Amino acid sequence: MHAQEVSAKGFREMEGQSSDSYQFHGVLPAELDQKQCHVLIEQQENQMVELEFALFLAHSKLLANEAELQALKHCVKRLNEFSMSTSSDDEAESQVEQ
Repeated sequence: MHAQEVSAKGFREMEGQSSDSYQFHGVLPAELDQKQCHVLIEQQENQMVELEFALFLAHSKLLANEAELQALKHCVKRLNEFSMSTSSDDEAESQVEQ
């Protein structure tokens, strides 16, 4: 007999048996479905935790980048102010020298 014929024959034999006999042949289909659902839910929960952690890291990186950007803007502003004050000082000195 081929494996396919054997498994089909075995299935037909088990089909007429009561659910009590499944304990000798394997797990009840309903129990398999329940375990599968439990595993899928657990996998989804783990994936959610991983995604939440990735989101937290991305948010932290965004905040750090925003802080760096603000610091750079502040530096540019101070440099512009310094540059303007230096150029006005130079103008004042050149007018005094004339």
